[in-house]
Amino acid sequence: MRLCVQTWKLCLLGVWLCLGFSISSAHAQESPEQQVESLEGKTVYDIELSCDLSLCDNPVSVEKLRDIAGLYVGMKFSRDKLRRAEERLAKTGFFDKIESTTEPVGEGIELTIQAYGAVLVRKVDFVGVDGPPFESDLRKLLIFRQGQVYREDRSKATTQLRTLRNEFEKEGFFGTEISMFVRPVEGEEHLVDITFRITRGKELRICDIGIRGLRSMPYEEAREKLLASHSLLTRRFEVFAPTFTTREFKEGQEALIDHYRSLGFFQARIVGRTVKKNTDKGCVTVLVDVSEGPQWKLNFTGDLEFSTDELREELPFYESGYVDAEEIRRAERAIRQLYETRGYPFAKVDGTEVRRDRLDRVLKFDIDAGPRLEIRSIVLHGNAKVSREELIANFGTRRFGLFAEGGYLQTEQLLGDLLKLEEAYRAKGYMQAIVERFELEVRPKQKALRIHIYIDEGERTRAKRVTFRGNRTLTDGLLEREIEIGAGQPFVPLELKADRSRLVQLYSSYGYPLADVKTSCRAMTGEELQCQAPRMPSGCVASTLEDLEELCKWTDGPQSTRVCRRIRRDSGCKLGGGVQSEEVRIEHEIVEGPFVRVGEILLKGNFDTSTSLIYQELPLETGDAFDVRKLLEGQGNMRSLGVFDSVSIEAIGLDEQSRSADEATAALLISVEESRNRYLDFKFGFEGRDLLGDTRRLLVTGETQYNDDNFFGRAQRFRPRLIGAFDANQVFEAGTETAGISQSQPTGQLDYLLGAELVYNHPRFLKGLTDIDKLSLTVAPFYMLDLLGVSTDNVLREEWGLRLEVRKHLTEVLDRLFLSFGIEGKQAALWTPADPTIDGERIFSPRRVTGKLVPELTLDRRDSPLNPNEGYYIQLQPGIVSGATLVQGGEGAISDSYLRFVLTTNFYLELLDDVVLGQGVRYGHILPFFGRDRLVTEDERFRLGGAGSVRGFGNNTLGPLANEQPTGGEFLLNYNAELRYPLIRGINLYGAVFFDAGLLADCFSDAENNDVRVSCYEDAFADGNPFEKVRTAAGLGIRYLIVDQIPVVFDYGMVLDRKPGESFGELHFNLGYTF
Repeated sequence: MRLCVQTWKLCLLGVWLCLGFSISSAHAQESPEQQVESLEGKTVYDIELSCDLSLCDNPVSVEKLRDIAGLYVGMKFSRDKLRRAEERLAKTGFFDKIESTTEPVGEGIELTIQAYGAVLVRKVDFVGVDGPPFESDLRKLLIFRQGQVYREDRSKATTQLRTLRNEFEKEGFFGTEISMFVRPVEGEEHLVDITFRITRGKELRICDIGIRGLRSMPYEEAREKLLASHSLLTRRFEVFAPTFTTREFKEGQEALIDHYRSLGFFQARIVGRTVKKNTDKGCVTVLVDVSEGPQWKLNFTGDLEFSTDELREELPFYESGYVDAEEIRRAERAIRQLYETRGYPFAKVDGTEVRRDRLDRVLKFDIDAGPRLEIRSIVLHGNAKVSREELIANFGTRRFGLFAEGGYLQTEQLLGDLLKLEEAYRAKGYMQAIVERFELEVRPKQKALRIHIYIDEGERTRAKRVTFRGNRTLTDGLLEREIEIGAGQPFVPLELKADRSRLVQLYSSYGYPLADVKTSCRAMTGEELQCQAPRMPSGCVASTLEDLEELCKWTDGPQSTRVCRRIRRDSGCKLGGGVQSEEVRIEHEIVEGPFVRVGEILLKGNFDTSTSLIYQELPLETGDAFDVRKLLEGQGNMRSLGVFDSVSIEAIGLDEQSRSADEATAALLISVEESRNRYLDFKFGFEGRDLLGDTRRLLVTGETQYNDDNFFGRAQRFRPRLIGAFDANQVFEAGTETAGISQSQPTGQLDYLLGAELVYNHPRFLKGLTDIDKLSLTVAPFYMLDLLGVSTDNVLREEWGLRLEVRKHLTEVLDRLFLSFGIEGKQAALWTPADPTIDGERIFSPRRVTGKLVPELTLDRRDSPLNPNEGYYIQLQPGIVSGATLVQGGEGAISDSYLRFVLTTNFYLELLDDVVLGQGVRYGHILPFFGRDRLVTEDERFRLGGAGSVRGFGNNTLGPLANEQPTGGEFLLNYNAELRYPLIRGINLYGAVFFDAGLLADCFSDAENNDVRVSCYEDAFADGNPFEKVRTAAGLGIRYLIVDQIPVVFDYGMVLDRKPGESFGELHFNLGYTF
């Protein structure tokens, strides 16, 4: 009995062991995906996250990474959550590889994540670049960029090197050797520096040029076109072998084909090209195969209002390279449109091709110009609810005027204007407004054309009711204040789309960045409608000249009238779809999504720039409500620092899975790419002064400046600068004296200018302490020795001192309102032509120390600071200047101090298109605080005369005199008026007429002795003849605009109150307007 029991127990144990082994074997045979899937829904008991970066040495940082991944102990495990966690960690940019493992523990699991740090590029350098292509050109081609992840990728590296070599070949350097070196940064395991070492290849000369297929063009002519990018000597004479570059070779082929087409070979082609390089001889042999094709001669007959060259420029054959029936029709249209620009709206053009043989052909264009007509009026019919001025405000078609653009009918422009007119109605809620037809009333005797436009306005559509659904967080009242289309307002589809965007932006500013708004429209009957204006089917509305041919007809009557329907008479050509009823219901359905808070804020790419500085620019902190507007504001702030090539901010955690949650956290990843902020600037130039006068000078100027725009990594500027200048005429005269060939008087010592300045600028001054934004501090110690009178005519000086300025952009009050406070202290010695000289040596004034406090308020509301057409500019400068006797113990510091007040106002008004009236007034006044009895020093006095004040006079020549030399004054009035108008708008050439007036006085009864001070107004406006000291001039000018903004100005001013000994006028050249 006992034996049987024992046997039974042994059997049971064997069965249990076999079963356990089978289960274990089956589990071991499961794939990793099956194992993970089998753990779905189990509780996570433990999370182990580690990485090989230094940040993982800090438990707090590890906890932050866990939060970013969205992992926490106690969560229910799922494969999707694990994949999402890996994606979020990868998005940080810190990791190159992430591995995760799961282990079952009892009823739960243990999750282990091992992250391997990414290797980042710290900087990219070039060695061996000393000319074209320049380093800036090569950096644009970089695949490996600063702050990005670096992975060893042979294919990517090969592509990078090939791209750089191709750039050198474009500039003509063949065989360029480029090596890429990747060097780990010492002490930083996950940072590398990349260096490209460049050995520039040889420049290859073109030894021989072969051109096959030439039938109608001499070889020399074709060769010259292939060398179009080379110098004239190289093209015309074979004395100098031209340099070969792939870029110029391509340009040469294009020039050859363009030349062929200019000769009528419209189908000429390059059908083959071969370049054989011989690096041993340093040259290449070029072989080009040409297919000339037929030659078309052009024949224009009829009313030729344009030259043959002007007509040829309109033909499409030169660009397309084809001649067929469709291209001939295009040519007819182009010529007709050209005639319309000259006032021939009914020109007819008939183009035909005549084939004499396979290669000899003729294109004939017969032109009937018709009457020349000017648009005298545009009459609208049917516009009972919208004014004519509103409807035609944006028309390109306009009545004829002296300065107005347009004045001639251009049919396709008119068709475009009619679309604009309908859009103007749509913007006011008239969904069915349509222009049915227009009529052209011709009056040949008056050479006049009247345009009649017939409008069917239809009924206005309004929003009967606007409702919101799904808004749990924000009230209806708050949402209603945000939208433009409310109950009773006109229905405007574009504005309705904007309302949807406004609501989304509103929610995103309250911490709901995933909010979505679906807007729907319904008729009052409940029928759902598309929230858009009804549309006409495609092809129903005329949009080209060809469309109008069958829709226009002439009518008989006392006046010839061409009636043109815009809409085809077809049963299907009716407005359809969209909102057509007079009332519509609008509903905004809101899906708010989760409330999102800002999680951890990560930063990468800042190797030089301070981390705290970047965080300071972001108006968000961990735990704040996620506000997209503040996010964009922070991104803009970082870009405005001027030390980054790129700035991006990415939210990590705003994925589809988070939409279903009530709350979520989103980490922010700030990625920056630092620009090259340290560099040297060298400038060299010439400046001519009074080149046609007796005191002519040709100044040679030079400047060297070191720029550090990220000083100590704080986005502050440090810019030491050296300047110098000398008079080339004086040097030349000194040389001729030394050679004994000069007939003039000895020049004595050579004059020059030498200056130095250390400029420090802090663009975010006090922001970290006070949170005041856009406050800038500038500190600049300086020294200058000016023996040429460059800074102020006829005033030589030696000075040194310190300037300090605090400037604030008062956007909180008004956009483009600036307030600054400047402080300057300096020691200076001056000399003017009125001062004595002994044995040719100038006797400078005693050195004086002065201080200056200059508050400045500027309001700039011009539409452009360089080329204003509208707006105004106001600047107020009430400067306080100390006395000039501080060096003598300080007793004159207060008694000689004064207020140097300057007010500048400019106003601009656009009378017609590009016809601008500008007026400017400048008022300056020096007011002593304590009855000062002497003139202020020359460098603080006002100056008048020249291109910047009163044209027609020499620079700074007006006002009081001492020893027949202008000395400036203490009371200034200057008025300028100018009318600018277009001359040749196509080349940005404008004309101007101007009137200038100015007055400069000293406020002393005897400026020579300076002994009795009087009222400035008494000195300026003397009894008996109050306007005696007012000088006036008027004149004409030409303005050429560079890139539509920078004016190059030529003015000739004529003196209106000319005095004995004065010239009739003065020619002025200037870069920039007078005011």
